[in-house]
Amino acid sequence: MLKELDNSQDLIREKILQKLNDFNHSNIKFENLLLIISEIDIRSLIFACFIESPIIFIENDFEHQRLIILITVLRNIFPNMLETCLFFSPEEYLKYSKDYPSEIRKFTIYNLVYKLSVNKPFLDSQSEPFQKNIRELCYTNAELNLNQCRIKFEKLTKFSDKILDYPETKSEKLAEIMKKKYPENKVVFTGENISLMRERLKFNHFYSYPDLRSSVGPIYIWNDSIEKSDINAISNVIEKLCLNVIYEHHKISTIDLLGHLQKFAIAKMAKLNQNSLIELLQKYIEKAWLIKK
Repeated sequence: MLKELDNSQDLIREKILQKLNDFNHSNIKFENLLLIISEIDIRSLIFACFIESPIIFIENDFEHQRLIILITVLRNIFPNMLETCLFFSPEEYLKYSKDYPSEIRKFTIYNLVYKLSVNKPFLDSQSEPFQKNIRELCYTNAELNLNQCRIKFEKLTKFSDKILDYPETKSEKLAEIMKKKYPENKVVFTGENISLMRERLKFNHFYSYPDLRSSVGPIYIWNDSIEKSDINAISNVIEKLCLNVIYEHHKISTIDLLGHLQKFAIAKMAKLNQNSLIELLQKYIEKAWLIKK
């Protein structure tokens, strides 16, 4: 079934790419885009592309101009977005949703036929920081500057990874830190943009974090003779996060420790699972900071 799905999606993408190549998009305006999709839904799709939520488009005709216009805009801002999209007729979507119910929850799903947002794996409030920019683009008569949009989001994406080491720093304070660190890009680091970067990291972390297995795993117990100030002296951010969680709980299982780490986006970069976590903490067992049972 999956192989057949991949083959059919490849054929649809080829068809869409051909239409995109033939389509003259030099005069696309957001005001025209609003004729085929609502303002809040285009905002949601742009946000979905930014946080890398895969998208399902429901459409009867994959060569219809409404689909080509929408994909043209999104793909020019996010060049790789097409690679993570699926395209279904209404009947195909119903079958897919029944066959893969757990997969559906991570998709942003939009029905072009009925101009209807079917599913969003985020709240509308999370995409609100885009509202001002979308309104400026929607209500001007000027041609849409897709290059300017793309450059903006490329910078937001690039610098998202740069804020991983500051999971608990308030947005306003972090903005000042990053302006000093990257003065040539200081306009990127507004409090609002920092919040958007964190939304992207949180979404990526939630769906990329390794599955937490049902087994409890080893139990870690904190050695009370070790002060919390000793943890603060550790330079490795992941180790510091792990030890702080163990310190706060005094006694915790591996599986629960992994669960607590999920709220920190930087943990995604470490690709932690039970085995790698046990290995990471081994030196603190050897130093007698922890007791493993």
